Amino acid sequence: MTEMEATAAGVEEEEEEELEDLEPELKEADPLRNAKIHREITEDNGTIKSFYGEVEEIEVGKKSHERLYRIKYTDGDLEHLTKAQVLEMKVADNIVGTPGKSPYSQPEPPSEGFGDEVPKRSAGKAKAKAKAKAEEAKAKEAKEAKEAKEAKEAKEAKEAKEAKEAKEAKEAKEAKEAKEAKEAKEAKEAKEAKEAKEAKEAKAKAKAKAKAKAAVTKEVMKKPAAKAKSVAKKPSRK
Repeated sequence: MTEMEATAAGVEEEEEEELEDLEPELKEADPLRNAKIHREITEDNGTIKSFYGEVEEIEVGKKSHERLYRIKYTDGDLEHLTKAQVLEMKVADNIVGTPGKSPYSQPEPPSEGFGDEVPKRSAGKAKAKAKAKAEEAKAKEAKEAKEAKEAKEAKEAKEAKEAKEAKEAKEAKEAKEAKEAKEAKEAKEAKEAKEAKEAKEAKAKAKAKAKAKAAVTKEVMKKPAAKAKSVAKKPSRK
């Protein structure tokens, strides 16, 4: 596989994530909007080919939320690049490449004035960047998974705490109601016992009073009979 094909494969892997357009206000504020780039590809035979393009659209990954810049090359071919790649390849707006090809076509030589010396970019560097990006995405996913787990645990802990507090409040309420019911029952029983005692005492008092009255009446009735008997025994005078 040539370096050009390897680079294309790396780009395809990066583009597997579903993309959506960046919000207009964020797009307008992005300093890389309409940026010009100059890209160089080193082929297997050591030949360096230059390509020119411009950022025509800014998109964002639905999952990673990473911005990807859609580059339109001078021959009409399209490619997505990351912010770091665009910054690395960015050139001044007044530097324009000749109508050439994209990295996946046959390019025309760069225009005069851009520079005679073209630095080589190895395939290893592109692969290292792709690997670093993959590791960054993996670390981001791990961080998000950890945060989601912590949020879930915090939610469960909160719910458990609230359930415990609700249970304790319910038990405290039930204990209070039971205590109040017990106290009310005891007060009722004490009142009934007092009333029963008072009724018993009143009954005993009334009985004693009636008995005493009956005894007095009996004594009163005995006295006239005794007097009459004594009168009957007294002899008469002649």
